[in-house]
Amino acid sequence: MRTFDGEEFGKAVVEAVQAAIERRCLELEVKIARLEAQLEQKSFAYVGSFRQGQTYNANTFVSDRNAIWFCRQTTKERPREGNSSWEMACKGASK
Repeated sequence: MRTFDGEEFGKAVVEAVQAAIERRCLELEVKIARLEAQLEQKSFAYVGSFRQGQTYNANTFVSDRNAIWFCRQTTKERPREGNSSWEMACKGASK
């Protein structure tokens, strides 16, 4: 029968815990990278007042004619109701 070797046991425990932590960290790094990629695809940005001739990308917001507009797809068109590229997000107060 072998005698208990605390030092050997301790090293084995440390190695097992270290391997488990490394595996979990790798899993989390992969998950974080995937989430960051999704976030980049779905990020929103306010890009200022609408300027004629400028290209606006999907998921951006502009202000124009007393309203904030959400760009649904890349366009150069001016925001307006009925334009499928834009959706009014917020209407300013009437005077």
